[in-house]
Amino acid sequence: GDTLPIPGLGGAFDLVDHTGAARSDKDFRGRLMLVMFGYTECPDVCGLELQAMASALATLGPDAAKVAPLFVTVDPETDTPATLAAFLAKFDPRIVGLTGTPAAIEAATRAYRVHAAKFRAPSGGDQVGHSAFIYLMGRDGGFLSMLLPNPAPEDIVARVQKYL
Repeated sequence: GDTLPIPGLGGAFDLVDHTGAARSDKDFRGRLMLVMFGYTECPDVCGLELQAMASALATLGPDAAKVAPLFVTVDPETDTPATLAAFLAKFDPRIVGLTGTPAAIEAATRAYRVHAAKFRAPSGGDQVGHSAFIYLMGRDGGFLSMLLPNPAPEDIVARVQKYL
């Protein structure tokens, strides 16, 4: 089923994409936005969700052009534009990686009510615990729906098609 609309979820962001270009939420008006938060060194869910998103884009065919798939890092210190570009190349070239200053990322996570907190992993490295919903935003930038973590590609396709 669909989730109930969450009033006020989402909003403006001013970030930098994986090519180094300044991007704001307004750049994606007129297209649905699939917005996912994560980070390149995520050990599990991010890779699975990006795989599902890439698969969904392939299934959507020409309709994929009406969708802006966005991957917003929750670890801006590590995820530079170059790091994001190399990481996202493994999935689908249409997925836009977004990073920025810690303050800009914090503003974006706050707008989307994403929980993210860096912690020391038992293995010794840093990890970032984060919520892993995929947000579907409308052509006007307003919230439409969200997918629970790790959705099947078919679920992403069905949700997008409902609003195309």
